[in-house]
Amino acid sequence: MRFWPFKKKVETKPVELTSSDDPPPAYLQAAFDEAVKRPLDDMVWRLVIASPQRYIIIDLGVLTMSSYCETHEKQGLQAARLGGAQVLNVVFEENLPVAGEWPDWAGAQKDMERALSLGPNTLITLHHNAVILHRVGRLKEAIAAQRKATEVEPLGSYIWANLAAYLMEDGQLEAARVAYGKALEISPENVTAAQELAIVDLLEGHATRTLAAMEKLPRGADRLMGSAIAQHDLGHGLESQRALDQLVALGDGEPDIAYRIASVHAWRDERDSAFEWLNRAYVRRDFGLRLVKVDPILRNLRRDARYAAFLKKMNLPVD
Repeated sequence: MRFWPFKKKVETKPVELTSSDDPPPAYLQAAFDEAVKRPLDDMVWRLVIASPQRYIIIDLGVLTMSSYCETHEKQGLQAARLGGAQVLNVVFEENLPVAGEWPDWAGAQKDMERALSLGPNTLITLHHNAVILHRVGRLKEAIAAQRKATEVEPLGSYIWANLAAYLMEDGQLEAARVAYGKALEISPENVTAAQELAIVDLLEGHATRTLAAMEKLPRGADRLMGSAIAQHDLGHGLESQRALDQLVALGDGEPDIAYRIASVHAWRDERDSAFEWLNRAYVRRDFGLRLVKVDPILRNLRRDARYAAFLKKMNLPVD
């Protein structure tokens, strides 16, 4: 999923929220009221709850299914009250990291443990506990946490899609296929689920199916990246390179462009070029880097010493 840029920065002062009975602070409500005026398609509102150098990202709504809007709004504001931490700002996730730093994931996990102790069975805490576990590579724990989220919200397409992604990244491809099927059954318009299901095909050695699915994606960058990796597996070197060249030609204005290019090079085991583009993605703060610890497309990089060094730079655990 891609996120709308949030150009209007909301100036706020940190405030301690210690009681689930407290109303949301006026500045947070004002920022939320402003955000809901914007278009809803493919938008994620995020509330950043933080203690010093710690970042927890809490959904204020994944609004691809408008019938869930009211529920998610209430859950997001409830999570702010449950967190018992400092509220810094309402942002879109593509604008992360806040203050130019990558998250302190260990600190985020500690803060999430507190949120879980206060609201252990809420969708918002279960889902984002899984997100944090996923980001640091604790996939089996992330899967267990996300399964609990599906029990709380069995009709959430994005909940099932996230579970499927974690299963795929853990190598449980058949289970991932089932979970992606659930996500698409609930919301056939879930482009992310369709795209990642094509990656499952790729990992299972069905590059022809991957290529056919990728060619149906609405975004040109997604189609070109998918074509470049699928054509490579089909032994079509010229076609793969042509797609990569077209991807590069999209330029810096394309979201996640450096991470996408790095991914193609990684899949083709062109490690020098892959790390060159990963470092460009780091400078650009490409949103795709949130997956660098777990992305199966990067699997050829993990045996390279530069990969461990890159994880350290991202404040991610190396093991």
